[in-house]
Amino acid sequence: MKKILLLGMALLPLAVYAQPGSKPRVAEPAPPSAPAKDSTSKFSTADVMPEYPGGKDAMVRFISSHIRYPMQAMDEGIQGKVMVEFIVDEEGKVTDAKALQKIGGGCDEEAVRVVKSMPNWKPGMNKGVPVKAKFRLPVVFRLAEDGMEMRPVQVEKMPEYPGGNAQMQQYLASAIVYPRKALRAKTEGEVVIDVTITETGKVTLARLVQGIGHGCDEEAMRVVYTMPNWKPGQIKGRPAKAETVTIRVPFHPNLYDKKGLYKQY
Repeated sequence: MKKILLLGMALLPLAVYAQPGSKPRVAEPAPPSAPAKDSTSKFSTADVMPEYPGGKDAMVRFISSHIRYPMQAMDEGIQGKVMVEFIVDEEGKVTDAKALQKIGGGCDEEAVRVVKSMPNWKPGMNKGVPVKAKFRLPVVFRLAEDGMEMRPVQVEKMPEYPGGNAQMQQYLASAIVYPRKALRAKTEGEVVIDVTITETGKVTLARLVQGIGHGCDEEAMRVVYTMPNWKPGQIKGRPAKAETVTIRVPFHPNLYDKKGLYKQY
C-alpha cells in the first residue's frame, strides 16, 4: 500500500430480512463497512486501517444479535437502505453515528442504535500514531416475499475485489487520469460511488453519491467501470444476484504529474 494513499474499499451492505406480519426477530448481517479518509483537516491518512475487534466475522455476530426489524416498518411494508455514517476515533470509540440516507418506519433509528452500541475498534494508525477514520455503513432492510415465517437470512460473503483492498487501491490510483482543470484548480477530495456487483462479479449500475467537480466525478465513474470482475457475494454458498457496494475514490493532485498520470513511487 502506498503510504500516502487511502483509496476507499467498497462499503459492504448489511441486509436485514423480515416477513410482514411476523414478530420482530434477530436478523443476520453481512460484513462491515470499510474506512475512508475524510477530505477535511480533522482526519489524517491512515496506513493501518481501523478494525473491529475479532474482525469481520465478529462484527457479523455482534450485529446479528442486536439488530431488529422495526414493527412499524414491517406493518407498513417499508424496506430499503439506511446509510449510517460514523467515526472511529483515536481511542477506537464509535462516535457521531447518524443516518445520511433514511427510509423511515424506525429503520433509521434502529440502524444508528446498533452502530452506536458497537464495542471499541482497534483505531487506525498513521506512522504509529492513532488517527480518526470516517465510515459509511449501508444497512439494507428487506421484507421476505414468500409466505414463510420470518427467519434470519445471512449474506455469508460480500463481494470482494480480486486481491483485496490493497490491490483495488493500487488499481484505482494507476487507472485515474487526473483531469487537467482539476490539476489547475488543485481540486482535492473524494468521489463516492455506489455500484452493483452482479452474480458474475461484473460492476454495473454505478451511481454518483458525492462529487467534487472539475471532471473528477466523471473520471471516477469511468475508472470504476473499467475495474475487473469482483468475486461476487454469496448466500448459502451460491453467488448473490446483486449486492450494492460503495467505493470512495480520493483525488490527490500531488500524486500525479502534469499530464495527470499517476507517479509510480
